Amino acid sequence: DLFLIGTDEDGNELWKKTYNKTYATRDGVDEGRDIIELDNDGFMVLGFSDAYNWLIRTDAAGDTLWTKSFFLNGRSFKKTIDGGYIITGDWLVRTDSAGDTLWTIKELGGISNSVEQTSDGGFVISGYRTDFDTDTFENLWLFKLGPEGAVTSNRPDIEKPLIANLGQNYPNPFNPVTVIPYELSESAHVKIVVF
Repeated sequence: DLFLIGTDEDGNELWKKTYNKTYATRDGVDEGRDIIELDNDGFMVLGFSDAYNWLIRTDAAGDTLWTKSFFLNGRSFKKTIDGGYIITGDWLVRTDSAGDTLWTIKELGGISNSVEQTSDGGFVISGYRTDFDTDTFENLWLFKLGPEGAVTSNRPDIEKPLIANLGQNYPNPFNPVTVIPYELSESAHVKIVVF
């Protein structure tokens, strides 16, 4: 089950709510993936159950106002400047303020973990490519979408990157020497800072 717990400023529990979307015939797991506190004293929760995500809109006491389901493995979400939401994961889903889908991008070429809305109303998405045959994660990627979901730069499945790709270092970074592969769309001086 997914839990939402309200506390006071000292951490004392004020209320606790349980949400369940797992099919009764399956031994699935309900997860809370992300949460946003809304300006009007409620919450929007991104949950995951079985093979899909769901948005839960609650009031300030955690009582459900509405839910919407999406068939994707969403990792996080953000509120957009127009009051809607964008969910990122193995797909991107853009919704209005009521959680109704405005557009979807299914072919990202990997998994996105983070999305931010830009000043022009578009979005910047970062993530990584995956190879499910070898169970490896490869190449950080970053690309830009316009406000309606059109890719404007660095589509992850293009051979030549339009921005940059940073690969996994090898061998172990605690060895005396490590290699950090990267790709650029054009020749440039590069400075990599390791913390």
